[in-house]
Amino acid sequence: MKVRELPGWPPPWGGAAGPRPPGAVGVLRSVDWRVDLRGSRDLWITIEYEGHLWSALYPGSQERRIQFEVLGAGHSLDSVHQTLSRYVGETLTRIGELELPRTG
Repeated sequence: MKVRELPGWPPPWGGAAGPRPPGAVGVLRSVDWRVDLRGSRDLWITIEYEGHLWSALYPGSQERRIQFEVLGAGHSLDSVHQTLSRYVGETLTRIGELELPRTG
């Protein structure tokens, strides 16, 4: 499965500058883990687009977490994190074409 085929990819970007980026655009600047009080894990992803930083949680919502588990074709959030971490500095267009490694 390619990154661009992940359920809910790309996540909805948020930031303070102007209109939101239209989908899988920009350059990946960082990817970190975020764990909420219930123990749910998400990726905190930051991109740069048109000179501004934009961030999003992936999968983010409980609904998207379920979609990822059901439609993720056996891939784990750990494999997404590992793949994205290796390509910080690359465009989301290029990253979207990457094959995710299977886990387990």
